[in-house]
Parts: sequence; structure tokens; C-alpha cells
Amino acid sequence: MMKYLKYILLLIVLSAGLAKAQSQSLLRVTYMRFGSPKIIDVLNTEMLEFKLKGEHHFNKDKIIKLQDSTILFENYTEVKLDQIKALRLRKHNPLITTFQTIFFMVGVGFVTLNTVNNVITDTSPVFNEKAAYISAALLATGFLIREIGIVRVKMTKNKNIKIINIDFQHLNSDTTTTSSK
Repeated sequence: MMKYLKYILLLIVLSAGLAKAQSQSLLRVTYMRFGSPKIIDVLNTEMLEFKLKGEHHFNKDKIIKLQDSTILFENYTEVKLDQIKALRLRKHNPLITTFQTIFFMVGVGFVTLNTVNNVITDTSPVFNEKAAYISAALLATGFLIREIGIVRVKMTKNKNIKIINIDFQHLNSDTTTTSSK
């Protein structure tokens, strides 16, 4: 009897959690790259970099809510999907993030370590130009690795962006809103 009591309590806890579950929306960007379709999903509470039609600079803000064909941002601005001209999306690849962090840390640490070593050993000059070049190369490599992890999507007729409502309580109903470009 005690063995089954654990399972019953686990079932009660899980059912209570599912009852409180709210619907989650996500922004899905679909585009073609080298003949194969690519899909990137952006969830609520993620940062989104976007350019609006008629503007020349990118805006960056945190998504609070996705509904119908409107995105609500943290600074209380609403943007319709039809107003978006281009997107900068970050791939969430842990390998890229790890290498980027390593190159930034080694780039800053190399010149610092060299300078501290020159001070301790009383070597002249204290700041070595060769160490600065190596450090600059490591930092530049870190920035290049960061740029590899960014996908730039210009909205055209072959690329679409849509908001998908993930609602596990109403699985049989269609809750997808699409805005094709």
C-alpha cells in the first residue's frame, strides 16, 4: 500500500500543475537557406532585435506577450507582424556561446597577465605591444564567433513569421495566427 501511495501523491501533484498550466505563445520564423527550410522559434521573455518598415536602425526589446498578430514588448510598445521589415535572431548554440566566452576571457586575460608578469619581473616596457596585438586578435575572434551565432532575416514573400499559441488544454482547436510576407 505504501508503494502505491507515492505514485498517487505524484499523480495529484502533476495533475494540479497541469490544471494551473497557462497557454504559451511563440514566434516562429520560417525561411529558406540554401534550398532547405529553416525554422527559428522565439519564446516569450526572450530578446528580439527587429527593424520596422521605414526605419533604418534595429530595435532591441524583451517580448512580454504574443497575441494574434501583435507583439507586446517590455517598454509597452506594440508591433504588428506586418510592420516588421527585418529580424536579427540569435541561435542558442551552447558551443558558440562557450567559444565566444573563452576567446573574450583569454583576450582580456592575456594582455593583463603579460603586463602583471612584466611588472613582477621588472621588464621594460611594462606594456608589450606584441601582447596587445595577440589580445586584440583574440578579442576580434570572439566578436566574429558571436556574429556567427546571429541569423539575419529580411522579410520577403518567401519568408513568413507567425505566432503560434501552444495551449495544451485545447489541443483539438486551431489557434494559429499567420502573417505571411
